[in-house]
Amino acid sequence: MRRMKSPHAQAESLCLKDNRCCVTLNDISKLLDTISLMEHEIKSIVGISVKEERDTYINDLSLAKNALIKIRGSLETVIQVVVASRSSDDEAFIHTMSNILNRLVEVRNRVTRISEGEAVPEDVKKIARRAIMLIDAMLFSLSIIFLSLSTRIKKWSKELAGAFSSSIASALFASLLTMHENSDVMKYIGECLA
Repeated sequence: MRRMKSPHAQAESLCLKDNRCCVTLNDISKLLDTISLMEHEIKSIVGISVKEERDTYINDLSLAKNALIKIRGSLETVIQVVVASRSSDDEAFIHTMSNILNRLVEVRNRVTRISEGEAVPEDVKKIARRAIMLIDAMLFSLSIIFLSLSTRIKKWSKELAGAFSSSIASALFASLLTMHENSDVMKYIGECLA
């Protein structure tokens, strides 16, 4: 069995050593811009007959944006720890990685509701489907990178191991749901596991 590559970070990215399996802060910003665009498009739609349905979509996108802002801040923290090659509080570091994955799965679920909404116009659904593909690629990459970072943890408790493994499992499961139509996920599988 091959040894997993060691992760490293630069000021705005987290990568495995060969720089092929990366997630950047810019990726999160692009996703945030896409969610904002969908929110703007849905707010401008007068064709959604049921106001509650429209408000639900807007609320989902607002919550997704808030989650992405938290993800970006948490990812910055992980990057700073890795760049500085300093030790961190293991428990806090594990929770930070788990929270990033859990929040990104939450964003994926909210965007999926938009992509499947009967009253949502097709152009907004297309934007949502593209966002899901980007999220899936990020979920897969982050899962592999975080698994590699987990080797730095000196002491695991049963609770931490359970929380971390649950986050990794959810993220991997969600990221592979579109592999039949998402060449980005297939590309990241090859790059992250090669």
